[in-house]
Amino acid sequence: MIDAATGRKLLDTLVSPGDCEISDGARWVHGISDEMVADKRPFAKILPRLRKVTRDRIVCAYNAEFYPRTPDASQMSHGEGRRQLAAHAGMRAA
Repeated sequence: MIDAATGRKLLDTLVSPGDCEISDGARWVHGISDEMVADKRPFAKILPRLRKVTRDRIVCAYNAEFYPRTPDASQMSHGEGRRQLAAHAGMRAA
């Protein structure tokens, strides 16, 4: 995640998909394999940092409409410390 105004890196991490395997299609799109995320932290552990770096910012995400369908996405706007994270689609997958 970068700050579009300054180019400063705000967050750079891979996230464990939990029990889900990375599909061939997803691997083709982003080049990330199951082996690359095997020892990474789950989304719940990344979420506090993500909230901190996105506080008071507009978030623009590639393929944003996909993320609300993912299991961990519900943590973005539900649960303790609930706050809405507004994400705008920067690009759409063809």
